[in-house]
Amino acid sequence: MSSTNTKTSLDTMFKYKVAKKVNNLVPSHAIIQKLVPKLSEAEKTGRKYLCPVALTLENGVTYGDGSAFSYESDVAGVYDEIEIDSNPIVLRSRVSLAAANRMASNEQAFITKMSLQSGNMKESLVKRYEIECLYGKTGLGKISGNPVVDTGPTPDQTTITFTDATWSPGIWGGLEGSLLECRNAGSLVNTNADMTLVSVDVDNKAIVVSGDNTDLTALADTYDIFFKGAYANSFHGIDYQLTNTGTLFGISAATYNLWKANTYAVGGQLTMSKVLKGVAKAVGKGGLSEEAVLLVPALGYEGLNSDISALRDFDSSYKSGSADIGVSSINYYAQSGKIKIVAHPFLKEGEAMLVPVSAMKRVGASEIQFGFGGDEYFEKLEGSAGYQLLAQGDWCVLIDAPAKCVKYTGITHAA
Repeated sequence: MSSTNTKTSLDTMFKYKVAKKVNNLVPSHAIIQKLVPKLSEAEKTGRKYLCPVALTLENGVTYGDGSAFSYESDVAGVYDEIEIDSNPIVLRSRVSLAAANRMASNEQAFITKMSLQSGNMKESLVKRYEIECLYGKTGLGKISGNPVVDTGPTPDQTTITFTDATWSPGIWGGLEGSLLECRNAGSLVNTNADMTLVSVDVDNKAIVVSGDNTDLTALADTYDIFFKGAYANSFHGIDYQLTNTGTLFGISAATYNLWKANTYAVGGQLTMSKVLKGVAKAVGKGGLSEEAVLLVPALGYEGLNSDISALRDFDSSYKSGSADIGVSSINYYAQSGKIKIVAHPFLKEGEAMLVPVSAMKRVGASEIQFGFGGDEYFEKLEGSAGYQLLAQGDWCVLIDAPAKCVKYTGITHAA
């Protein structure tokens, strides 16, 4: 069978047997991607997305005295237009020529193999997008202490331990083999070679990476770890937008208070009382008066669950033989409205984020999809005996009302 026929067969079977099923797959960890509405055809942009925002209120107010009084001068509200880009994120996978030829002539073999492989690709890329939605431009975590290089393995390795506040076990699951980079105040540290994730030690909040000896020796306390290429090219995640104090998307948070999110220092375990105190800041400054979601780490959710359970009274449903304690979901009703507590597997353990659902917008050119557009899915690899399958997306998340949001910091968890 010729390469052309193989490619045509693969493209045809993928389109009719696999693509629709896999494109509808939404992994459970895609929490933000489920909250933010998908792009409509009318909303898909070219290179730039322009969004008008109000940065101050209209303040040309006159207080009359009952006479034929004169109006005060108008003090117009300040309006601006933010400009935001999305950059594509692309995932490559390959199929050997021998496997491709077999699958091209056997529909069942194709469906079995490609359903597994493309499903894994979709889940992998959705996970990267979800992490970027949270921590694009911020990073995966900060190094705690100065790592020591182990020259025994080939190539050299070192163990990177993360700070308690920036550790998230969920981020690292299934990422062995990923390429990483280290940054110090934005400057690339591993300038000689990529760092490769070798293994993850959840109990000790650490990862083992391999790389160039000089690069690994240069790693130090408080430096930031990113996916390779993410610092320069990823979009600004929710964390970055909520902690911004300078100019973002062309508007200065130092000048306009409504372009700056609120922060609340928890200084201990997250409780209902502390959640509501943070909400009060968003109500006072940003006028939060709508349904919002509070993203918390898994341990933070358990703490809030215990908090709710401690406040529970047994009612007429009490039975002497059993008692059900705990809740599968938590909703608070604050002065601003409903607050839905959502445990996010990728959230760092020392923080939480409160965002109104209506303030999150998806901006960009395309949702995650396979192939090159149209009916083209597979591409013959140059210089290799096989075919390439791509999954790609081109969108980002925008928070258009940061003053209604809260970043909770300094969260610790009971042993």
